Amino acid sequence: MCRAIFVLAVGPSEEACRRLRAFAGAEAQVIAAANDVMDVKQAAADMTFDVAVIDGRTKDAREIIETLRSTTPGAAIIWIGESAPAGTRASVNPERVADDLSKAILRAATQA
Repeated sequence: MCRAIFVLAVGPSEEACRRLRAFAGAEAQVIAAANDVMDVKQAAADMTFDVAVIDGRTKDAREIIETLRSTTPGAAIIWIGESAPAGTRASVNPERVADDLSKAILRAATQA
């Protein structure tokens, strides 16, 4: 039996992270949530995850991508929002998160 895909959810609020968790899908296990760069650095130091899902509305979201690329280069990054920055594996339209996030996580994890 394969293990779940370990996910870090990054959002502008706890409610946004709960929403990401709810739509991550059955294959994904959200093992941590973060709301800023410091939370992401702590999560990267404390645990290993396969995918980071970043809500583009999060303060310093683009800096968070750079932080993840340097601290956890093996993790796939999924961007929620328009104009996904360099360094992301996939992007999901914010209006389609409920329908598309779980598929994006699965694709990103299998491409890693």
